[in-house]
Amino acid sequence: MWMVAGGLPMRLNRRPVFRDYARSLEPRIVLPHNETVHRLASLTDELQLQYLRRARANHIAMFKGLPCIGLQLDLWTDRNSGIAYAAVHASMVMVASDESVYSKESPPLCLMDELLHFRAFPYTKHTAKNISEWLVGLLTAEQILAEAISGVTPDGASDGQAGCKLVEGLKSKVDVCQLHELQRCILYSIGLAGSKQNCRNRDFRDLIRVNKRLVQLTHQSREVSDALRKFQMDNNIPDHKIISTVCTNQTRWSNQKAQISRNNLMRPIFDPVMSVYRRENVNETAILEVGSESDDSEGETPRGPYSGPARELKRKDIGFKDDLWNANLEAEAFLTRPADMKQIMENNRYVTGAQGVHLMINLKKLNSPFKPLKVFMFPTSMAVKDRERAHQMVEAENLADFIPKARAELVRQIDMRFVDKEFSDARLVHLYMSKGIPAEKVLSADNLQRAKALYLKWLRSLVTAGVVGIRSSPRKKKKKEKVNLLDAMHDSDDDDSATMADDCRGQDRVREEMLQWQELPAASIKKHIGDQGLLNEFTLIHEFRDELPLHYKLFMQVASHRGNEANAEDTFSLSGSLSNRNTHTQPGFLATLVRINKNRRVSEPTWKAILSAYKHKHRKLPTLGDDVTDDEDEDADADPVEDHDINECD
Repeated sequence: MWMVAGGLPMRLNRRPVFRDYARSLEPRIVLPHNETVHRLASLTDELQLQYLRRARANHIAMFKGLPCIGLQLDLWTDRNSGIAYAAVHASMVMVASDESVYSKESPPLCLMDELLHFRAFPYTKHTAKNISEWLVGLLTAEQILAEAISGVTPDGASDGQAGCKLVEGLKSKVDVCQLHELQRCILYSIGLAGSKQNCRNRDFRDLIRVNKRLVQLTHQSREVSDALRKFQMDNNIPDHKIISTVCTNQTRWSNQKAQISRNNLMRPIFDPVMSVYRRENVNETAILEVGSESDDSEGETPRGPYSGPARELKRKDIGFKDDLWNANLEAEAFLTRPADMKQIMENNRYVTGAQGVHLMINLKKLNSPFKPLKVFMFPTSMAVKDRERAHQMVEAENLADFIPKARAELVRQIDMRFVDKEFSDARLVHLYMSKGIPAEKVLSADNLQRAKALYLKWLRSLVTAGVVGIRSSPRKKKKKEKVNLLDAMHDSDDDDSATMADDCRGQDRVREEMLQWQELPAASIKKHIGDQGLLNEFTLIHEFRDELPLHYKLFMQVASHRGNEANAEDTFSLSGSLSNRNTHTQPGFLATLVRINKNRRVSEPTWKAILSAYKHKHRKLPTLGDDVTDDEDEDADADPVEDHDINECD
């Protein structure tokens, strides 16, 4: 149960019914010794890594050493042990082999993700030099050359970015995680980033603090939390439909959006409960915001119109007035679009790095100064059926003052982090060839010129390296026709351009395929657009794999460079969950369990293979001269197990 479910929950283990059930099974079950469990986990990990290394080597060999593997990396510190872990994921675009999902006749491409490395970070300080030395050692151990890496995606920390760029051959292949860049864009626009003197939107920041204080009060005061629950029960809300506030998470900007949305949804509940609470606690002082905040302006007395001084705040002043509630609706509406973009980038595996840039361009257009804002209104009552909120469009000139400020700062940050930045080579090639948004509308003039040159260079390298075989065929002879001299003089320009196009198509297969890709019918592209309005580039390029073999292979190269490292964040969430369930887990065993779980989708050894490897490595072999009987030989093949009471297990 530990290997499958990550351990027994304490609430289950302490129940008398479960204890009696476990004791009733005692004569029939045998629990393996701790060392045996560790050995089984280690062998499973070894078998997975062997398979993944073979698959990776075959993939690199197929591309003749050209860029085809993307790396995503991040660092995480376990709060229980204080040990820092490093996670590195490798992504490759391959043909799907799962016949239950995809048809055998036309298996589409998929982005295969493997946990390449997850172990304790060998250095005490996360400096750029230490990160680069660790990364060089990892790539050497895994036999991955820098030439085979299409791109590296670190998190938003500057030391990780600098460390990757110090590795020889990776300087032009580093792109910061797009989700971290989006996070910085939002934090600056809502006033939660920047110095005390450089806060760009104090009004928005103070409105967020009003929401946090209301949530914090419900957690500090049992009277308030009980009143909110009792008020819902008195109005016939079922137990499983009772709602509460969203706790504050200082490191996730989407938490602010979720918190504001829940407070707006609970307004029919907050208003009557808080009015009673304010009358009964007129002169009591609220001690809120004692801890540090996520921005750089902690300790500063709020100066905006939506908040009073924190140390002098009375409980009667906590909460919203009518004008604050309306401002809160607009704050929720402003954060909704970026939160939707974040969900699309995190949850859709076919969203490429180029499409992440396209989403940010669309977000920039949606926040232009003259765009109306889609605002969801308050529920008309606290009934469950009224939680589906109606919406209306608010014109730009009627918005609160902090919304235009937030829009202007968001547009400025997007330009700086997604348009005018220095992209990696693979990202430039992908942006140039993508059918989502024309490259001229995304890239600056310098980036566009560089992208065009790299696009042609990468296509030619596929031919030069022999990744795609090009069959040259002789040109067909044209029939001689009599041409009027005057007509020929008038049509000379058309003939010259046609001749150049024919020469381009006939003599250079690369340029011919470039023309075919540019002239791809709009109807062929449109049918691959999904419900969310996103183009599925994987299915599009797979449909034309025979007509456009060079672009098919080129897409496999550039799409392997992911736009974000959300997979590494998921790995840390899993490791944190396992660590919290058993705070005494050894660091090596915790890392092994995480690797087994994350690589299970791409490699799942059979129990027979694990048992065979276990017997081969850990069986008790007799010494020379010992007389081995049949019974002793059977004991040698048996697993070393030990009986344990269920109450003594971790």
